[in-house]
Amino acid sequence: MDDLHRIHYVTGHYAHLQGLRLLPLSVPFLLAAVERMAGAPFVPTGVWAVIVVASLAAPSPIGRYYARRFGQARAPRWRSGMLTLFAACAAFLWFEWLQETLSPSVSLPLLFIAVLLARLGLAAGRLRSHYLWIAAAVAVFAVQPSAGVASGVRPVVGNLLIGGGLAIAAIGDDRVLRRALASRPQDSMRAA
Repeated sequence: MDDLHRIHYVTGHYAHLQGLRLLPLSVPFLLAAVERMAGAPFVPTGVWAVIVVASLAAPSPIGRYYARRFGQARAPRWRSGMLTLFAACAAFLWFEWLQETLSPSVSLPLLFIAVLLARLGLAAGRLRSHYLWIAAAVAVFAVQPSAGVASGVRPVVGNLLIGGGLAIAAIGDDRVLRRALASRPQDSMRAA
């Protein structure tokens, strides 16, 4: 029964499990962290523009690779994730307003993101448990006091957290998808 639940989860979230589509998005953040650690910008502005455009355009051909390799599975309209995205954005903005109003020593918006990531990591019997590690890192970053930290350190850690989190999510989701589909005879969504 557990295997059936996982197959149902994978087919219902197939588009979200195409992890390699996230990998190019990590590049600008990791490069920004390296540049900040170097202490001086070494990537020209024009090259930054190309990197950002390429990282935003790259997921499309990667999606076509997944379609050729594994086939396609359309999620039901009600499971597109748009409602969740809008609700999460609204809640994030509310937590940001609360942060500005109350000025707590911890970052409420980041703690909210950590909770969302942990929930994702616990879904479907911890199928995507790599999100628990990302959630833990975000939570530590959220409660880390900014006082006493050198002014340049927090942005570096933030860029590393975003870039590294995207890379971990990308590789982890891709592995989940490949493992779920590789256990099937034809190694495709059609078999699942």
